[in-house]
Amino acid sequence: MRVLSEKDIKQSIFEILSAFADYCDTHGLRYYLCGGTLLGAVRHKDFIPWDDDIDILMPRPDYIRLQKLVEKQPIASYYHFKCFEQGSSLFPFGKIVDIRTKVVTKYNDLDSVLWIDIFPMDGVPDDQKRCDYILKKAHKWKIMHGRTMAKIGTGTTYLKKILKLPFLIVPHVIGTKRCAKHLDVLAKRYNFDECEYVAGITWSNGPLERMKKEDFIPYEDKEFHGRMFHAPACWDFYLKAMYGDYMKLPPQNKRYAHMIDAYWIGDMKE
Repeated sequence: MRVLSEKDIKQSIFEILSAFADYCDTHGLRYYLCGGTLLGAVRHKDFIPWDDDIDILMPRPDYIRLQKLVEKQPIASYYHFKCFEQGSSLFPFGKIVDIRTKVVTKYNDLDSVLWIDIFPMDGVPDDQKRCDYILKKAHKWKIMHGRTMAKIGTGTTYLKKILKLPFLIVPHVIGTKRCAKHLDVLAKRYNFDECEYVAGITWSNGPLERMKKEDFIPYEDKEFHGRMFHAPACWDFYLKAMYGDYMKLPPQNKRYAHMIDAYWIGDMKE
């Protein structure tokens, strides 16, 4: 077993992304860089320097097709698809994981292997108030879900260990699976194909995610870590909604990354 450096981790998950993108293009599946990955592609043409994950959005119909396709034809023998619907994940979205790796998280019970996140994109109501209600509700369940996976008695300082305890008791009683179920049900209320507006509900950042489907679905290729990947046509609108002046670097205390230790346990020649 070999310790993976930050550079190794980024290269490993980039290889998952590359294999996934090739698989999607081969099978006619729509995918889009999103979140910090899209921001990194536009601002840095690479990972955000302090970031260490990859986020993808898929229209719900493509996400459902992906689940069925990988059962018959895996992306690779060492890349497994996990999702809530199939009972292989407690997250309300999908993950492509590399089983040749091992991950140890310091402050929460997350993944045990390196991964990329695949978020389904779902339809939302045309009515702005109704849509805002759904996305705000989803965001609250997302926060609750995260707290169910936080390790009680851990923190970057002793004070933080104590202060966060009251915020974890109720989520731990509710449980991770129940939170994921609420998000899954909420996301599937509206049919993607029948809606004019869409959003990533299962891991919502709130009302700002709402976009016109016709503006989002056409893709533009953006460079990321030396390769071109699909991005939503409305990438500028999306990034401004999510991050404001997205070309401006955030202050040091706002630069977050996953706190993980990763190891290689597979054959490097595989």
